[in-house]
Amino acid sequence: MRTQLKALVLAAMMSPAAFAATTDSVFLLHGYNDKANSSGQGDAWDCAATWAVQRSALRHFGHTGRVQTIGYYSDNKNCDRNLASTVYTKNFAGDPTGPRQGGPANFGVLTFDTSLTHVAYRFAWAVAREFRDSGRPVHVITDSLGGLVVRQAVAMSSMGNADFPSLSAMPIRTVHAYGSPFYGTPLGGFGGTIQAVQARVGSDFINTLNSANYTRVGSARWYSYTARFGFTDGDGFISFDSACWLRSIACMQYQNPGYSHGSYKDDRNFTQKRWGAYLYRLNPSVVGWRTSASIDDIGAAGVAASYVVAN
Repeated sequence: MRTQLKALVLAAMMSPAAFAATTDSVFLLHGYNDKANSSGQGDAWDCAATWAVQRSALRHFGHTGRVQTIGYYSDNKNCDRNLASTVYTKNFAGDPTGPRQGGPANFGVLTFDTSLTHVAYRFAWAVAREFRDSGRPVHVITDSLGGLVVRQAVAMSSMGNADFPSLSAMPIRTVHAYGSPFYGTPLGGFGGTIQAVQARVGSDFINTLNSANYTRVGSARWYSYTARFGFTDGDGFISFDSACWLRSIACMQYQNPGYSHGSYKDDRNFTQKRWGAYLYRLNPSVVGWRTSASIDDIGAAGVAASYVVAN
């Protein structure tokens, strides 16, 4: 029986389907930036620099498909796609008189005062456009606020919102969220921008996103990443309890060294293992997370990249 099982596993590994994820598309989606005020200076995110480690990790683990950085601020630079383009609207019509989903008066300008629901609307159509053009499903690696954007996009599509593409038209296979405030952050609202206020613990946006009838995941497999940084049970900005969404397949909590918020993307140590990460899985019989086993740490970039290829 064991020999037969081994043969079946080897056959599955050698089948074309087993390697399909290596040619899937990957979207790299950034987080919040307090310089995204439409100054026109390009001083928010440099997408190429922000995601350089993830690109290297994906190549290291054998990914050969399209990898694209996705920006959602007009003040970004070096992004493969910027959602400020009105191409990323319903049916790719580029029609500013069409569905708004909380969008700005000027459809061509996205700032930190653009509703996350509108950013999710643009993101959903960017995924749909990628699938239309390449025929490949999409994996998303995202940081901080970007995790809320992806969740909102998937939830709205799951509920059949007419402004969003259907789930079949925007197939997202996996989502890897680095330090995303799925249950909000007490620091949200600092500075008073719309996106910061929406990310605040107890905000209308966070409460709705986590309501019983609203929490949808589509067919994507979700993975959460957090840390123990200093003396905090989190990365110094997003707590463990907020980052480890209960619908995730697993949550990696990095402990030695712990990542500060924003540094998940920067660890280049994905080519060799290092002790220090702990894997948490959801136990269906209880509410909450428990540790199942300590694992070697190859860095958040390496874990996300290897999971993309494995899926």
